[in-house]
Amino acid sequence: MRPPGQRLWQTYALSVAGLVTLVLTVSGLAQLWLIQRETRIAVEALQALEAARASARIERFIGQTGALLRAALALQDSRHLDDADADIQFELYRLMKQSRAIQALYWIDQHGQERVHISRMEPDRIGVREDRSQSPEFLYASAEAPWFGPVTFVVNQPRVVLARRGSLPQSGVLAAEVELAQLREIIDETRFGREGQAYVVDGEGRLLAHPDFLQVLARPDWADHPPVRAAIRPAGADRGGLIEFTTPEGRAMVARAAPLSVPGWRLITEQPRDEAYAPIRRALATALLILVFAVLAGSAVGIVLARRVVRPIRELAEGADRIGEGQLDHRIVLRRGDELGQLAARFNQMAERLGDSVQLLEARVAERTHELAGANTLLRARRNEAEQASQAKTRFLASASHDLRQPLHTISLLVGVLRRQAVTPEVGKLVSHIEASVSAMEALFVGLLDISRLDAGTAKPVLGDHALADLLHRVATSHGPAAERKQLRLVVVPSRCAVRTDAVLLERVLGNLVANAIRYTERGKVLVGCRRRPGGVELQVWDTGIGIAPEQLPHIFDEFYQIDNPERDRGKGLGLGLAIVKRTLDLLGHPHVLRSTPGRGTCFSILLPGAEALPQVPAQPAALASGRRVVGAFIVVIDDEADTRRAMQALCHSWGAHVLTAASAKQCLTLLGEHLRDPDLILSDYRLRQHRDGLDAVEQIRARIGQAVPAIIVTGDIAAADLRRVTDAGLPLLHKPVGADRLLAAIEAALDAHPTGEAQRRKRPQTPAMRILLVDDHALFRDGVALLLRELDPAVQVSHAASLDEALATLGDSADIDLILLDVILPGMHGLQALETLRERHPGVPLVMLSSQEDQVTVLRSIQLGAMGFIPKSAPAGQMFEALRTVLARRIYVPPLSLAGIALPVPARACTSPAELGLTPRQTQVLRLILEGKPMKLIARELGLSPNTTKTHVSAVLRALAVTTRTQAIVAANRMGLVLGDDAST
Repeated sequence: MRPPGQRLWQTYALSVAGLVTLVLTVSGLAQLWLIQRETRIAVEALQALEAARASARIERFIGQTGALLRAALALQDSRHLDDADADIQFELYRLMKQSRAIQALYWIDQHGQERVHISRMEPDRIGVREDRSQSPEFLYASAEAPWFGPVTFVVNQPRVVLARRGSLPQSGVLAAEVELAQLREIIDETRFGREGQAYVVDGEGRLLAHPDFLQVLARPDWADHPPVRAAIRPAGADRGGLIEFTTPEGRAMVARAAPLSVPGWRLITEQPRDEAYAPIRRALATALLILVFAVLAGSAVGIVLARRVVRPIRELAEGADRIGEGQLDHRIVLRRGDELGQLAARFNQMAERLGDSVQLLEARVAERTHELAGANTLLRARRNEAEQASQAKTRFLASASHDLRQPLHTISLLVGVLRRQAVTPEVGKLVSHIEASVSAMEALFVGLLDISRLDAGTAKPVLGDHALADLLHRVATSHGPAAERKQLRLVVVPSRCAVRTDAVLLERVLGNLVANAIRYTERGKVLVGCRRRPGGVELQVWDTGIGIAPEQLPHIFDEFYQIDNPERDRGKGLGLGLAIVKRTLDLLGHPHVLRSTPGRGTCFSILLPGAEALPQVPAQPAALASGRRVVGAFIVVIDDEADTRRAMQALCHSWGAHVLTAASAKQCLTLLGEHLRDPDLILSDYRLRQHRDGLDAVEQIRARIGQAVPAIIVTGDIAAADLRRVTDAGLPLLHKPVGADRLLAAIEAALDAHPTGEAQRRKRPQTPAMRILLVDDHALFRDGVALLLRELDPAVQVSHAASLDEALATLGDSADIDLILLDVILPGMHGLQALETLRERHPGVPLVMLSSQEDQVTVLRSIQLGAMGFIPKSAPAGQMFEALRTVLARRIYVPPLSLAGIALPVPARACTSPAELGLTPRQTQVLRLILEGKPMKLIARELGLSPNTTKTHVSAVLRALAVTTRTQAIVAANRMGLVLGDDAST
């Protein structure tokens, strides 16, 4: 077994190599620094040496001229030639012959008059006695050192004036014009390296001598040249050291400036930096090569040493692994006399002792196993007896709950009718008491039925990927009024998480927890939210209630166990909620934790397995307020977002309005064709799909109905041009997000401003009243349903039948029955025998099932036999109203989630094939999965299609079946008797 992480020999090798590399690197860097420093000093010394040689030659050249002037003045003093101009002229000729650099000589006497002037280029002037008393050479010349005048250019040659005063007063001043051509010869001979050169500048930065004579003739101003600028500055006039700079052409140079005896003159030497520092680069390359070789050699030595050191340790580790895996007879062979050899011997001793211990334990385990086998046999017998007793109890509770549920539900419906018809506070109070008692009884029976189903094992979870947003929204909508009645805050935090669970069972669990939290909380709030956990989502319910004492926690999930309710007040529940919660969560396999602090509150947590996030639109919170004007109004909602449509529908229903929702104007017109009533208001989103907008939808509906139905446009983002369109159309505009109060006020204002009313409806032909046959063996239930139907449509005609024979007789006497509402279980009938008989004798009459059984198999079988819908008697009053309203509109009603997870069997008798409907093989596969009740996402996953492609195929299937919903597709397919075959592609 190879241990994870870095090997030991690698650690040793890296340590040795790192140490060697560090030492050699530090040493190499220090050596490189010294080489660079010494090379720079050598470059500076070389340039200083060359500059000194050139300076010495220039000094000799200048000094020779000065010496000639001094000698001529001394000769004049010794011969007393102050008045003999001719003699002085002769001496000056002789002096000029001694130096070819002297171009002119002139003598100024002690009075400042020029007595003699001779020149190589001009005629001689003798005895002119020109006044030169204010000339610089007369004023500044001295006997100690020659005076140098400024440099001038004569015939493109630089010249300088040298003047010297004699030692006697009558000697005067002797001046010479010296040509500097010899400077160029000296500069030409001053070379170092391949490209090194020297040049001379005066104190003003003018070039006096340069290897390129054309540079001198051009008379450039070199004052801004970096080495010249550094040399002629007062602060750097005599400063040594290298000067580094870059030429305008971008070439790096190094230079050095040296002063000359002539005041202000500088000799400057310069050389390309790459040439000057070439020794540094060679030294660096050599040092780096040596460093790399040394590092590689040190690393190789470190690896070899590390392997030799680590090899016995690896043998110890491998031996320990084998012993740890259970090979207790394995021994580590390590022939060494050091500490590692002693460690191997200790491992071998440990393995031997472990082997002895294992043998002893195996003997004890065999003995204890024999004893436990006898105990288990006895326990199994006791468990079987307990299970039989529990099953008997479960069967009794299930039977009692089923028989009592139907009359109880009838009472609940009648109480709902009484509440709507109550006209006095006394009657309303009495109805409230009856409703509270009925609710308590219904809660008891529902709890008993749930417990019996869970204990009997008939509840089978249907797992799938579900978004928590819809679940949380429904919980907030369902329990918000109860929290408000107790002046509590119910806070439901929205969530984008998706989980894998059974949505129906989880919603029941969460509803029980929230109801329990509200029941035991007197002030504060109840909080419902989600937290992301590794691999899942933690769903939590917090409350600020009375809390649970530690000694009560073990019993909190027992049946009929309650906290702080010794008087058994049914307003505080029945003690079944948490028992149902625990058994449901155990069935789903979701871990749960209960934490509570007495006096502070309780937290219940459920850990749900995570799933891929599902696209969703945040649901709008349901409004609690209602307007008198909205009650009974028929509102059409058009929005291309399903979540928004559901939120609007729930909100309008809470106000007492009738609602029709559609995703487009086309779908809306189709659905309106199935209704007997024209809408009172159109509530449409502005931007719809397929480049349509709400204004187009409003115009199409108005044209279809033939009247200006009031409308409201709702939008989230609208351009200025679109805003003008809505304004010009005279429609109110609401910008999202729209609160419930604001939306309610806008709806009431629109209804008040555009009354449609009964007067307008009377002008149009009325559809004949629907005639309904209600078949049920409970007269009280028949009366309650009849009251509900007449409240929804006063013109409806309801006939009653208590048995199948009465129903057949009524159908025989009256051939104009529009709809049959049939109870599943009638006296003398078994299963769906009554449905089969009616379908056989009266196949043309639409039929909807009524039943206290809401199991999915019954729903599915009823639809297969030709039922156009299924209404559960256990539905709350609001759901029953919605179901009957749907039936009166001649549309199909099936309870939500009734078909989820149930595979649809293929009918034995076939009359239509998918090919006859124009379905492709792929669309036939999609239809098969729709009939199996699978959602859109699962269809896409099983067929390997994208969501958009799947949606296109589903739409094609719905069009072929002439339906608009998946539930209607299931009904239509079974009525047609479609045969898909074993292979959906055929």
